Amino acid sequence: MDDLIQLDSITEPIILEIIKQRYSQNIIYTYIGPMVISVNPFSKLDHYGEHQIPSYAQNPRDMLIPHIYSVAQETLKKIEGGSSQSVVISGESGSGKTEATKIILKFICEVSGKNNDAALSLTKSILATNPILEAFGNA
Repeated sequence: MDDLIQLDSITEPIILEIIKQRYSQNIIYTYIGPMVISVNPFSKLDHYGEHQIPSYAQNPRDMLIPHIYSVAQETLKKIEGGSSQSVVISGESGSGKTEATKIILKFICEVSGKNNDAALSLTKSILATNPILEAFGNA
């Protein structure tokens, strides 16, 4: 089940069991309505790599497996439509918040900055600030 909102009964034990089953199959992203639940795999999973960016940039969310790229794509579409956006990433220490932030920023910068040297430079600058932001977050 890719989207937990489709469950007849949404309870914490059911959600945890589904996420546990998906995690055991190296499926780390699960939708719950417009949100994505992400479980840190503590390793790199090739089927979630950057080579997937074009698919998520060009296809509707329901045509692809759950991914944090879908949040980034939806955010980008709304920004391009003139709507201010925020993405909230929360979790315990070590849950992958920093990595999720980098993935979203990379997606937005890459998709919005195709063939644009200024955008690519901005991408590098934004991603370079991450250690500073992380230091504040861990203070």
